[in-house]
Amino acid sequence: MLYYDNVLSMNGLACASCHIQQVAFSIPGPGPTGMAVPSHVNLGWNPEFGWAGGEKMLDHVALADLEEGNVFLNANNDSILVRLTRHPQYPEMFRKAFGVDILQVQLAERKEYISFALAQFMRTQISGDSRFDKFMRGEAGGNLSASEYKGYGIFFSERGDCFHCHGLPLFTNGSFNNNGLDSVFRAGNLGRFAVTGDSADLGKFRSPGLRNIALTAPYMHDGRFQTL
Repeated sequence: MLYYDNVLSMNGLACASCHIQQVAFSIPGPGPTGMAVPSHVNLGWNPEFGWAGGEKMLDHVALADLEEGNVFLNANNDSILVRLTRHPQYPEMFRKAFGVDILQVQLAERKEYISFALAQFMRTQISGDSRFDKFMRGEAGGNLSASEYKGYGIFFSERGDCFHCHGLPLFTNGSFNNNGLDSVFRAGNLGRFAVTGDSADLGKFRSPGLRNIALTAPYMHDGRFQTL
C-alpha cells in the first residue's frame, strides 16, 4: 500500500510514480535527478543498492526518500505523521506487522518501520521463469529462434564477453564495472568513485540485471541509449 500511496510525499508522488509496474518497476526516461531509474526487480539478492552502491541494506534504501525535502518525494515528516494519524488502516497495519504504535514511536523509528515495510514489498518483485529459463531447463515453451540462439552463443562466449558482468541466474554479477562509455569523468559519470573516493572506481557503475530489459529503456545509468 505504501509503495503505491502518496501519503509519504508532499508533491503527490509515490514510489510507484518512478517505479512503474508495467515497465519492470522503472520509468521510461530519466528520473528527477537526471539519472535513469533502476528497476526494482530481484533486489533481494543485491549486495549494494543504487548505481554507485551508496547503500548496503535494502531495509534502509527508502530512508533517503523520507528525508525532508528529498528530491523524489519532497517528504515532510510532520505532515506524514498527521496523515498516518488520520488514516483508517495504516496504524493497525503497522501494529500487526511490527507490533508497534507507529504514531507514538520516535521519528527515526517511524522512518525505519516505513522503510522496512517498503523493503519487504520490494523483495517480492521477482522476475524469473522466463522463456529463456524454460530453454535452459529443456522445458516446453523454451524454444529459441535462430537469431536468439545466435545471440545466446555470443552472450555466453568471449566473443560477446557479456556473461562476465551479466551471468546467471540474475544476469548481473552484483558488482560495479566500467564498460568504457566515457574517457573523461565529471559529475554524473563518476560512478562508484563518488562512494569510495578510489580513483580506480571512476566510471564504474552497477551492472544491472538484464531480466525484463526490453521494458526498461532508455539504457545505461544516464539513459544515453534509447533502444537495445
